[in-house]
Amino acid sequence: MSETTPNIGLKKPLESEFVDIGELNGNMDAIDQAMGAMSQLPTAAKSAAGAIAELNEHVKNKPSQQVTLKNGVQMVQGGDLPAILHPTMKGRTLVNLLGRDGNCEDASKWNVIAAPDAVSALDSNNKAYGNNSLKLTWNKSTQTWTALSRNITSLINPSKYYLVLGDVKNGNTTWAKIGFLKNGNLTYYDTQNITDSSMFSLSYARVGPNELAGMTSMDLFLVINVSGPGQFAFFDGIRLYEVSQAEYDAIPSMTRDEVATKYPYVDDMKHVNAVYIENKGKNLLPPFSEAAISSGCVITDSYKIDVSNTSDYGGATWEIDIPLGTTYTFSLVVEGYINTTNKPYYYIDEFDKNGNATGGISNLMPTNGLNVTTFTTSANTRRLRIATWKIGNGFFKFASPMLNIGSEALPFEPQKPSYLYLPDCNLRSDLDGSVADRLYTDGQGRPRATRRFREMVLDGTLGWVMAGNYSGYKYAEYTLPVASTGLNNSNNLRCVKYDGKVLFTSGITTGADQVAVNSSNRVTFGISIAESDSGWGDSYTPTADEIKAYFWGWKMYPQGGLSTDKFSSGTKLWCRRSEVGLTLTDVRTSVPAEMSLNFTPYRLMYQLAQSVDEPVTYEGALMLHEGDNQVEVGTGVVVREVANPTTVNGKYFINGSSAAPMKYRVNKMVRIYKFQEKDDWKFANQPYSTILGLGYGEIPEAHFDKTGAYSSTYLALDTYTLGIVPQTISAEYAPNIRESVESLVREAVEARTETSVLRNTKAQKQPPQWISATLLNGWTNRYGAAGYYKDDSGIVHLKGFLQNGAVAQGTVLFYLPKGYRPSQLTPISTITYSTNSDASPFAVSVDLNGSVTLTFVAKSFVPLDGISFRAEQ
Repeated sequence: MSETTPNIGLKKPLESEFVDIGELNGNMDAIDQAMGAMSQLPTAAKSAAGAIAELNEHVKNKPSQQVTLKNGVQMVQGGDLPAILHPTMKGRTLVNLLGRDGNCEDASKWNVIAAPDAVSALDSNNKAYGNNSLKLTWNKSTQTWTALSRNITSLINPSKYYLVLGDVKNGNTTWAKIGFLKNGNLTYYDTQNITDSSMFSLSYARVGPNELAGMTSMDLFLVINVSGPGQFAFFDGIRLYEVSQAEYDAIPSMTRDEVATKYPYVDDMKHVNAVYIENKGKNLLPPFSEAAISSGCVITDSYKIDVSNTSDYGGATWEIDIPLGTTYTFSLVVEGYINTTNKPYYYIDEFDKNGNATGGISNLMPTNGLNVTTFTTSANTRRLRIATWKIGNGFFKFASPMLNIGSEALPFEPQKPSYLYLPDCNLRSDLDGSVADRLYTDGQGRPRATRRFREMVLDGTLGWVMAGNYSGYKYAEYTLPVASTGLNNSNNLRCVKYDGKVLFTSGITTGADQVAVNSSNRVTFGISIAESDSGWGDSYTPTADEIKAYFWGWKMYPQGGLSTDKFSSGTKLWCRRSEVGLTLTDVRTSVPAEMSLNFTPYRLMYQLAQSVDEPVTYEGALMLHEGDNQVEVGTGVVVREVANPTTVNGKYFINGSSAAPMKYRVNKMVRIYKFQEKDDWKFANQPYSTILGLGYGEIPEAHFDKTGAYSSTYLALDTYTLGIVPQTISAEYAPNIRESVESLVREAVEARTETSVLRNTKAQKQPPQWISATLLNGWTNRYGAAGYYKDDSGIVHLKGFLQNGAVAQGTVLFYLPKGYRPSQLTPISTITYSTNSDASPFAVSVDLNGSVTLTFVAKSFVPLDGISFRAEQ
């Protein structure tokens, strides 16, 4: 008797039996039924073996998928499932040997050749950076050229390689460009003639040992070719970089855009910093609150708008940056009656990197319901403007706007951006990048940095000592407190003075403005200080506190003399030094012990004797969705800066008033937070402002919480003041389900561990430790020591009862250190009295420099208990 298989009942004939064709067909049918329809397999492969192989690919160990990101907007191919992107990047340092003088905000920093026939002036209407460019104009009937010059002999070494770059816009000359004057002879060295009068274009030139041979003097020349009076051109963003020989040799084979990208303008010394990486998600259009909305339109939901104004062209407009030559699909739902006088339209305009139109389409949306348009941008398009408008009187509802990559409309979804912000990563390098900081992602998905360099602020908090007295300058030294993280050597030392001047390591005996490392211990370094800067005469030896005052931004001078005089004997005075120079508005008769207002102290970058590994501040995580992703890399992100809303005509604004600007001029608002949670503000652009920049946020007064603590994340307009982008970012992501799940499990375990540690730490946290204040101007403690502390929310609390000090208005009681100061001048109410019966309301103020000051004339006693304010971020 034949047997059957146990699972699907196939008949197994005995050796003595003949096979019946019906039984054979029955077995085949049973197998086929058990296999099922191959077309129903939920895999790309439609065969059993193929499906098994495909599924196996998702559950076996596989190496991570690698991608490379660069500056700007680009397409990145995701895998078959969403994945978290883990970046790695290398540090880079650019040092503009012109300091901050290349920003062309001060015409006096450049000499005019053939003055007064040639005239130099600031021009605020034509600029590439900051608020001004330099406009050079020729006013004589005959001449072939004129120029602005800057001597750089002391800045360059004839055995090294240099690149000078600048942004040039022609006015009405034959051409304008950048060149060199070597030993009095005009030479260009591979520079470019700029003839375009519509925009700024890059001009650059390079010199190396061959060109510098026999040099006795060298000047930068910003040249215009002229033939008659009234001819002019504009110059901005001049930068002089020392480069390696490999970079020098590679420049001729690079395009102008490549050179501009690799060597952007920076003030003095900047590193890879304030980096952001953002993926907008499948829908590239943000909500209507982030679009430009015309009057008469009402946003009824994030992606719904009523268009009801009676004039033409009511609607919404978005502008987005895109990569070159890409296919997109735009879709939008329209509701509203359509006739010949009442029509909804969409407009899609294309622009190149300079804002010139490169194409576009506009069409009537013919039906109520979903409207879909597919288009491919031109090869030069870098930016899209998408508008949904109505023409004629009438009423429409626009809903579910979506722009996705590809030729097919995807189902609508709100924009779901993912991002990674690295606001203060400061990744540094030596000249050729062979020694560099490195940012990587650890096993728990957190960015960390391997540091090869450190940077420190050289201010009055350091223990400076006088170590040498030379004719015209003195030498001050500081010793690092920890030898193990000391200086590697002087080769990779970079120091920037308060005015942006880059100091060199030629040796302290060569003159002022040099920096040196003590070769015997490599933890001691010093700076040579010109007496014209410090005010210390040749025969005078400053005290330790007076050296500190210099590094706080104060200049000493003799009473009865000018502030520019040097002190040798008699009565000393101190005046402030700020970004605009010396000022006599706050002259001190005793040595100052705090930072001068608007003073930028010295900065030192040095290579560590041994590397250190440490976490970096970051926000967010970057995700790739399946298929094409549009990813943007850039610099200039400022994260959760404290904001001070102002009100005008029934609305509240952030960065809308010169009385309450953000720290940096804003290019674009990204998010606004209330109590650290995202708040619903409308973002828009304003006309270019020398104080505010472009972007701002607004909200109706009815929706504004007056008790809220607000902060803002934004992109700065002047990125050159913050940092540069890495040349490339290497990144990886999990290639299949197994690796993705393992990665998520690891990060979930780490997050749970961190949460438990924080919870235990908070439970075990000791009461806050008060820091005793150093009282000034005769004030003393009456009941216990006056002090301050900062709580977990960033609120600074004061305590104390002060007595019997100087009572004049403006008297400083004590100073608060960095991290304990407000972001703006903060008046605080208290009382003052001499006896129990004459108490009266009173106020002290806390300034940005940390001074706690009497706002009015005080009496004998001033209590401080209960005073609190939010500290700077």
